[in-house]
Amino acid sequence: MKRGLISALVIIMFMSAIETSIISLATPAIGKDLNASQSLALIFTTYMIAIVMITPLVGELMKRLGAKRLMLIGVIVFIIGSMLSGLSYTFPMLLMARLVQGAGAGIMMTMGNIIPKIAFEIPYRYKVMGIVGSVWGISSIVGPILGGVILTYLNWSYLFYVNVPLALLAIYLVVKYFKFDETTQQTPFDFKGLILFYVFLALLLCALLIHMHWMIHLVLFVVAISILAFFIKYESTTRHPFIPVTAFTKTISIVMGTDMLYAIMMMGTNIFLPIYLQTEKGLSPLLAGLTTFTISIFWLTSTFILKHIEAILSTKRVYQLSFFYMIIGSLIIFIFDSAIAVTIASAFLGLSFGTVFTKNIVTIQESAKPHQLGTMMSTYSLLKFIGSTTGSIIMSIIYYNGSFKSIDNNMVFGIGAALLLIIIYELLFKPKRV
Repeated sequence: MKRGLISALVIIMFMSAIETSIISLATPAIGKDLNASQSLALIFTTYMIAIVMITPLVGELMKRLGAKRLMLIGVIVFIIGSMLSGLSYTFPMLLMARLVQGAGAGIMMTMGNIIPKIAFEIPYRYKVMGIVGSVWGISSIVGPILGGVILTYLNWSYLFYVNVPLALLAIYLVVKYFKFDETTQQTPFDFKGLILFYVFLALLLCALLIHMHWMIHLVLFVVAISILAFFIKYESTTRHPFIPVTAFTKTISIVMGTDMLYAIMMMGTNIFLPIYLQTEKGLSPLLAGLTTFTISIFWLTSTFILKHIEAILSTKRVYQLSFFYMIIGSLIIFIFDSAIAVTIASAFLGLSFGTVFTKNIVTIQESAKPHQLGTMMSTYSLLKFIGSTTGSIIMSIIYYNGSFKSIDNNMVFGIGAALLLIIIYELLFKPKRV
């Protein structure tokens, strides 16, 4: 049963993670075939917006439907979105289909972080989270290769159709192996909190993603922060809050902030290390991917050795060690200008990402009360998605700012962020041992 359940999670997370990298090669062909007059980046933006918008609802939906049923709904919605994307004959139709597909992906990815808590105990859960988490790195390699093969022999529509057999297999595995104890709850729904939160989210996304005069950006940010403050005040007093803000202890707040920062830094490596290796080192896309593949290998390795490290070090020291890995990896790339150095450095970066993301999820899982698990993990996933969505913009600005040589700018940012986190955890982080 464990193998079947883990296989389902891997397939589900793989479909969600590969969707961006596998489609990236096809954007010119899609734009040509559909006579797209708008920016082709909307193919990815609409997908991410749908993920961000559906994620906060996952906790409430899980209370009412249960984890197994909601996961099935997510996969089915994803299949529908994939089929509609492949069948699209106009660009607006494709964008609408991507919204449906992104909604399904948002449910699947968030539930992928919740199911291990329900189904597995520590330390075995570390291995499960490591296997599932490493899928993101693997998909960044497999996606372009698989996409290239499909585009060579078939139409771009099949990039979406390839999800269908995988999703059907995932449905079979979910039905057969998702067997664990869970109860549904019928608590009153906080519509006012929901509306306030989505107004804040909409204003924030507009401020981050739409090109406007800087004064408009500033106004949107100010209004968004004001609504967020009112939302927090309201949620702290209502009996059944949409997001239980009172459950955000200092430890959980630090962990979620760390995860968001690490999501931003991950964009700086996943996107710009391959660009650096291709444009400045002359490597092919395949060799560039293989050079950074050690991130995925050591991401997975970190979760297998985590229980042994925790037997020696406190939770605070485990986090600080992972930040130290980030400093070492970033320094190697900053000092040594070679592809071999990137391969070695990627091992330390993988250890850092793997340890931090696994510990973050488990810390929140263990800190949340049972009836708040879904909502807390939804909030965690939302912040991570916002970090990933804005991370590409932030790290692009840093990469091209000219202070140092391209990739060195991102590495300096990583070193500074890791040093700051070491200090914050030393002064403020006092968790219960999980």
